[in-house]
Amino acid sequence: MMVLSVTVSEAQSDKKKVAVLNIDTKGLNYDPGSMGNLVRLELEKLNLFEVVDRYDVEYLVKKKWARHQWLLWENMPCRNG
Repeated sequence: MMVLSVTVSEAQSDKKKVAVLNIDTKGLNYDPGSMGNLVRLELEKLNLFEVVDRYDVEYLVKKKWARHQWLLWENMPCRNG
């Protein structure tokens, strides 16, 4: 099972965040993507977590990567003098 925990300071909820991507389904009649969708749905029904899906994770990674690149650029020795 692949479960990725994500902490997002920008989130508007005080709930813990949980990201569920694909889940190994050997021996079951579900493919990994469908099982991930099912688990996310059931977690959302519990209303205990802010459930993050693959697209949320992709957005957060891209956003963090862009900020990281900007910080690297701003702190380059050639830019400081």
